[in-house]
Amino acid sequence: MAFNDTPAAASESTIKSLAAKGKRLGDDDDVASLVKLLDQQVVQHGKEVRKLKDRNERQLKALDDTISRLEERLETLTELCRLKARNEHIAPCMFRMSHFHQFKTGYMSWFSPGFYTHPFGYKMQLKVDANGSGTGRGSHLSVYLCITKGDYDDSLKWPLKYRCFITLLNQLEDKWHHTEIVAYMKDIDDELNSRMFDEPSINCGWGRNQFIAHQKLDLQHVISFSFLNRIVACMLSMAKGIKVGSEVRVLRGKFSTQKGVVQASEGVGRARKWIVKLNGGVLERFSARTLELEQRHLITPPSTSIRAVSQEEEDSCSSNTSSDESSTSDNDEMREVDEDGASRRASDVSERRTNWDNRDTAAESNGDDDRVVLDGVEWRKMGDVTVELNGPAYQRKAALYHPLHERSTELDFWKMMMPADLMRNIIEATNLHTEMAQKPLDYEQLQHFFGILLAMTLASGGERRDMWKTESNGPFPAPALGRYMACHDFERILRNLKLCVYTDEELADDPWLPIRSAVDSFNRNRRGGISPGVTLCADESMGSWRGLAAKVDDAVVGLPHVTKIARKPEGVGTEYRTLSCGETKIMLQLEIQEGKVPMQGKEYAKDYGSGTSSLLRLTRYWSGSDRTVVADSAFASLKTAEALHKHRGLRFIGLVKTAHKRFPKAWLQKYPYTNRGDHCVLQANIDGRQYMAVGWNDKKLKMFISSTSRTTEALCPAYKKRFRQSTPEDRTSAPCVVFYKEVKRPAVVEAYFDNANAIDVHNHLRQGGLELERHWKTQTWWHRNFATIFGMCESDAYLAFRYFHPLAPILSHREFTERLSLQQLTYKSSFHDTGPSARLRKHMPVAPTEQPLQTVVAKIMSSHTLKTNMRECPVFQYKRQRLEQDEEGTSHNGRVPSVQRKCSVCCERKTAYYCDECTQLHEEIVPICNPGSTKPGFTSCLAFHIDQVAIAL
Repeated sequence: MAFNDTPAAASESTIKSLAAKGKRLGDDDDVASLVKLLDQQVVQHGKEVRKLKDRNERQLKALDDTISRLEERLETLTELCRLKARNEHIAPCMFRMSHFHQFKTGYMSWFSPGFYTHPFGYKMQLKVDANGSGTGRGSHLSVYLCITKGDYDDSLKWPLKYRCFITLLNQLEDKWHHTEIVAYMKDIDDELNSRMFDEPSINCGWGRNQFIAHQKLDLQHVISFSFLNRIVACMLSMAKGIKVGSEVRVLRGKFSTQKGVVQASEGVGRARKWIVKLNGGVLERFSARTLELEQRHLITPPSTSIRAVSQEEEDSCSSNTSSDESSTSDNDEMREVDEDGASRRASDVSERRTNWDNRDTAAESNGDDDRVVLDGVEWRKMGDVTVELNGPAYQRKAALYHPLHERSTELDFWKMMMPADLMRNIIEATNLHTEMAQKPLDYEQLQHFFGILLAMTLASGGERRDMWKTESNGPFPAPALGRYMACHDFERILRNLKLCVYTDEELADDPWLPIRSAVDSFNRNRRGGISPGVTLCADESMGSWRGLAAKVDDAVVGLPHVTKIARKPEGVGTEYRTLSCGETKIMLQLEIQEGKVPMQGKEYAKDYGSGTSSLLRLTRYWSGSDRTVVADSAFASLKTAEALHKHRGLRFIGLVKTAHKRFPKAWLQKYPYTNRGDHCVLQANIDGRQYMAVGWNDKKLKMFISSTSRTTEALCPAYKKRFRQSTPEDRTSAPCVVFYKEVKRPAVVEAYFDNANAIDVHNHLRQGGLELERHWKTQTWWHRNFATIFGMCESDAYLAFRYFHPLAPILSHREFTERLSLQQLTYKSSFHDTGPSARLRKHMPVAPTEQPLQTVVAKIMSSHTLKTNMRECPVFQYKRQRLEQDEEGTSHNGRVPSVQRKCSVCCERKTAYYCDECTQLHEEIVPICNPGSTKPGFTSCLAFHIDQVAIAL
């Protein structure tokens, strides 16, 4: 919608009122002032209309996305209902094998009913040879998975590439289940993972000949299984859960089928290598996809086969249990000796057992020891939750919406994470100062400015002006940044740096306005640039500030609100409530904590309070995705779990401390936990949704509220680092030995601790690694807050480079910062920049409303096409004429321009193709590689070029 800056655009009533006022004033100057006032009102109305239009477009897009997601879920649920109506099973499911002795003595095979791996998935059957087969015949139980003919085989990928868990459940108690992993890998026979047709309709199966020994079996166990993600989609999922100390099996290579223990790891991301000590004592390096985690949970023997224990052994066992001793597999003599702590823990256990036995059953439990009612919510003690609570959870890997090229650099990832509209606002607002009139700031200078900021963080100390010295005073070379930008130019930009344009009246209404546009740009960039993984992590981040924080005559002269959190390393300054991806650790959303009164007026604050309302606002753009939100005690409560399901369609796992309304905290505290690592589960049904309260007995009792996950024993226990003198007799001069103590934990606790540290890792990279807030000394509060956001963008660029780059070298954070700083300092504007360079601003004016990247790409693809004959290009012909004749009209030795140029994207291959649209626009040839020459698995140069131009628009 266009608006004319003339008085005719105003309403007739406004014109009459202003005209009457002009008559009273009575001269031309007054009429001119009225016209100017009318123009300002027209412009203001135009801005308001455009804001409303932008908001409506965003809401419509969010509604469309929600509708599409709901339609997909409806299709899946419809298929689930159809399969259940036909009595079809869908994994994870459970089967019971009856008449075990008949199958064992008769050498017969037992087949389970058919089941599907997932809705619209593969159909299989479970085959059990009770007396074993192959190497396990007569001594072991053999279990196999058999592929059968299914209804959806035409739409599935073949051969099958899957990994599954087969679990033999111990019915004597809810632990010590036996689990084996069956993986359909590339090196198995084709007949075992190929599609089955009519004859025969089932194959011989793939599994374990020696699943479990007969002597460890108890009769009539229940067999269940659960399927993981496709290996085709993510080969790294094969090594999920592998950590130092894990027992693994080698899947391929010259060490195939050998077993060993993981000693250490080197590298990060996809380049990580695991150092494994094989059973023969050989140390070898393996990639994650070549290893498989061993699961050896032995079933408790029957009560009739348990041998008698002497009184001395019984005393020894009870002593070891009460003192909480642990030993490593390499040295059984390494034990923790803490008699005082052991006695205290033993007395605590005894006291809890006494309290548990003598508790008042006439209270809220209404006579039932395993039931408690709190404000209408009934909690019941349950056994372990062996299947995913509330059904299978969302499963997808994190992804970038930006195109990745095989030659993508650190600067490219920086451009992805630094909002382009924020840089445009910085250039526009900074150039309004009169001091910038003679030499205005452009995109190239802004990149050099950012490069100097990063170079300041790499310096060992000293004053800021020392960065421009050309002579070294010590062992390190002088920075000599004058090669890239003069010192007075840097100080001039620093003095006039502003993040957005605003008036004094707008600042009086919103004191956070100088930084709010930067936060909004950050949130928009993350929302349109990255798709997070399965888990979202919520926490707090601090922007350090120890300057002014006051108002003088209603004018803000310092930080509008200062938050003080004593437990934080930088606990004084601006608090941000943040949301990050648990998989990549990349920051997704920010929210400024403006103070108690302003935050009470935010959305959902009146109904849910501070923590829950913040979490609802941070997760608004991932509504309906069925992801899992992990949060600490600042957010966690039963109210939060209910609100996330009701308003966002998300799952929740949280650590409960003080917000325990309707949560059975007292019940979990009184429960008599025997050993470290024990847990207790209570479950409640609220409006058809299942919630569980879990108490885990670590060194201190930890309580969790969850609407997802399981409580069976986790694949990886908690590793507690411990130190001990190698010789107990000499505790002064003997060297210290480091070992790890294993503490078992349920799967829901593992899911929490594996993801809850995402924002802490990010904060450590920004505050402990980059430390820009410490190096950039300023008395302007929005400069300090911009340094915080700038550090977040740099840390996100490093995390994205480490996780997403297909050929990324192994770099530390400091090495990444060094490379990025050098690339920014040597940066030169070109036509495919994502930033508003002078050439782009001249030929491609920025649209008044921000459109989705996919819409812009669709428009550009119709015009940005490749042409093959460079000789017919007008620019080529003009340059050829200039080379054929010099100023005197003589021949130039027949020299003509080459018909092949280096590609402007990859700068490696020569090509005769060029972009016709950009060549005419910039009046110079823009060569682009032929899409057919692109390596498999990488983005073509043409697609990369189109996406970069779209981002610039």
